[in-house]
Amino acid sequence: MMPVFVASTWSRYDEALKSLKAQFQPGNRSVIEAKVAELTRGIQDNPQAVRNAIAHYMTELYQLGRCGVSLQDAGYRLRPASEVIRSAYGTQAELANLDVTLQQAAGLEAEVAVCALRPSKAENQGLSTIVSLVAQSKLMPEKVALTGTEEASLQPFLTVISLDGKPLTMEAYLGAKEMQQTDTLRVDEKKLQQPAEGWGIVTLNDPTPARTLYAYAANTTIPENILLPRTMNCTLETIVCLPEGMKATSRTNKEISNACGKVVFSYQPTKEGMKVTRSLRISRQLQTPSNYKELYALLAEWRDTNNHTLVVKKVAE
Repeated sequence: MMPVFVASTWSRYDEALKSLKAQFQPGNRSVIEAKVAELTRGIQDNPQAVRNAIAHYMTELYQLGRCGVSLQDAGYRLRPASEVIRSAYGTQAELANLDVTLQQAAGLEAEVAVCALRPSKAENQGLSTIVSLVAQSKLMPEKVALTGTEEASLQPFLTVISLDGKPLTMEAYLGAKEMQQTDTLRVDEKKLQQPAEGWGIVTLNDPTPARTLYAYAANTTIPENILLPRTMNCTLETIVCLPEGMKATSRTNKEISNACGKVVFSYQPTKEGMKVTRSLRISRQLQTPSNYKELYALLAEWRDTNNHTLVVKKVAE
């Protein structure tokens, strides 16, 4: 076996963090206080409203003012939070610092979560193993895109700590959630696909969350491990209302279950047409060459368009 040499400025990971923590500075306090006063004018006594106001401001910066310079490319240096306010842009680390600084200045509980590869391994002692820096708040913001959801989904495979080296758990509201949705599909006979006289085809929408996993099951085998961005547990119930005089042909319910999860398709005739229940559960994130076939079997079945299609016919008068 070839020898491996590891060079690092720090002998321990906590020493590396101390150096990084020194970069997280508020800067000019008057600029910070002025921005907090601007954002919270008239709502200072409502913590949820304050949280929402800061989150809306930060969402614009995360989406429009984030530059693509990584922490490593920036030399592990950050501008103070007040400078980010003045310039209206920043790196991911600088924006996380500003986010936490504003929340703390407004009296909210918040801190920076450091998401990194396992520093317990000898080769993972330096700051280069940091995957992401996330502003974490105890209070969930409303009606904004949440930051940190990807990191929360990968939490079992990362080390998440504070800048002080304290182990952290990402807030529960950032984690993967079960998706349950019920909708009604009213089929217009004029828009119905009609392959033959008296027959029609109804195609149901494929839920977006499920489609995000398709790229991870593009082949029947994999040469190395892959890590899914999240687990999945979604159920979609669709009430299909057909035009008068049309009826859905009978369908057989289907269920596939293995160690990776489960796929279920249920078709129940109703007075107006059909109630279709589709369920996909992927409970294992780490896929290896030996167990990958289980993930492939589930997603191959889910992607089969026949399972998302109803054949309807006119009823004889």
